[in-house]
Amino acid sequence: MLIQRSAGDFFKHRVQIQNVSVRRLEYFKKLIDGKSVLHYGCADWPIFTESRNLHLNLCKFSDQVDGLDTDSTTIEKMRESGLFREGSLYDTPPDKTYDFLLIPETIEHVNNVEGFITSLKHNCHEGTQIMITAPNAFVQSQLDEMKIQGDTYLETVHPDHNYWFSIYTLPNVVEKVCNTLNWDITFDEIGFLEKCSMVYCLFRFAND
Repeated sequence: MLIQRSAGDFFKHRVQIQNVSVRRLEYFKKLIDGKSVLHYGCADWPIFTESRNLHLNLCKFSDQVDGLDTDSTTIEKMRESGLFREGSLYDTPPDKTYDFLLIPETIEHVNNVEGFITSLKHNCHEGTQIMITAPNAFVQSQLDEMKIQGDTYLETVHPDHNYWFSIYTLPNVVEKVCNTLNWDITFDEIGFLEKCSMVYCLFRFAND
């Protein structure tokens, strides 16, 4: 059991973690090796740059990585760039399943978290692993940036973000959504990436 909810204190929860300060790209490469992958949020809207694009770096490592992003304009530009495999970029979920769904720093952008998590099953087959990452709400470097200035509060955050997540709340919301639908899930890992600036959970739907 990776999450232990305290019986003695309603507000305290102990989370068993697997990784601390692992580099994101290197860890993703290890997880997707030899697998078919659907990468959500591949366009990096609105700051797509060739040198820093995660999807392009993943494609250099594997020819089994497809990309999905609702930003159809950028997806079309990516198709026209010639940098990506033909037929591998989508602006709506494709009608096929994958061994691995990679969802890095995307869930905090969606308007309906429950609907988003529910929709993931469309691209899963038995044994598909799902990796969701998000910025860590409580990393110290982030907290140091936030402060009261007179009658205003300065918060450093991407303007498109709708939520903050922590090492507890990210897997907790996944578990809650699945429990509501009577879906069994198995958490394989919960942990930190990039000097604890990101949190992640790795899980599978157990009743496919």
